[in-house]
Amino acid sequence: MTTNYVRGASTSSADSRAEIVGLLSSHGASGVRCVSEQRRTVIVFSSGDRRFRLLLTGPVGCADETDDQGREKAARRRWHTLALLIKAKLEAVNTDIVTFEEEFLAYTLLPNGRTVYENTQQAISRAYATGSSVPSAARA
Repeated sequence: MTTNYVRGASTSSADSRAEIVGLLSSHGASGVRCVSEQRRTVIVFSSGDRRFRLLLTGPVGCADETDDQGREKAARRRWHTLALLIKAKLEAVNTDIVTFEEEFLAYTLLPNGRTVYENTQQAISRAYATGSSVPSAARA
């Protein structure tokens, strides 16, 4: 049987998407959903008492990739890279290098509907610009 790798073609976006859902589910995540609309996909899932959200924009290719084939190639590349990233994060968790919470902290959804990253990025930028510390949650 010939596979995509034997023919030299890339793994499809759908295959990478299914791999991501499988990886997260096999590591205890529940309610894994991928919702796509207008050049962006949101992946949401729960683990323990936390909810997480990852955002994949695209398909976005290089500026000269204006044809459908170029856009599909860019989408395959982005999905494949996201699958590799999640696989690496989960491997680091499995080998006790980090905890799940540490590795996925930026993607943790807060009660206000924003991720930890979205909630803290401006304060961190200000702290670097001014040389001050980031305000704690109690003072913010």
